[in-house]
Amino acid sequence: MDCTENGELTISPEPQSKIELNDDGISHLREARRWTSFLSVFGFVIIGIIALVIVFTGLTAVTTNKSIVAVSLIPLILIGVLYYFPIYYLWKFTKLSKETIDNNDSDSLTDALKYLKRHYKFMAVMAIIGICCYAVAIIGMLVSGRLSNHF
Repeated sequence: MDCTENGELTISPEPQSKIELNDDGISHLREARRWTSFLSVFGFVIIGIIALVIVFTGLTAVTTNKSIVAVSLIPLILIGVLYYFPIYYLWKFTKLSKETIDNNDSDSLTDALKYLKRHYKFMAVMAIIGICCYAVAIIGMLVSGRLSNHF
């Protein structure tokens, strides 16, 4: 807060904080970028394999005229779509962190960290959903076990 000549108080904007990375920080970012690069490339390869399985399974469903084979595609498509987003976020982090290191650009670092946050947020939501599914499955098994004892 500042005081003007006529006694009015004005609120001055806070100075933007500036964070600088030392050589160790850049080294850690460079190493993290290498690992996320590997994981994102590996993830895209897995997504490609899933896509090939979907295509071949779809062709099998068409040639054999069996709808049950086509129904088996639904989980594969769901897995492929769900797997794409965290891998894409990792790839964007990799790309932007390389740009940060090469150009010493803090805006690229901000964007890179935004995508890393999205990756972990997506993974956390998926973990919570997975835990809930397991809980529902366990409760379902316990209830069905109890009911089967009464009949």
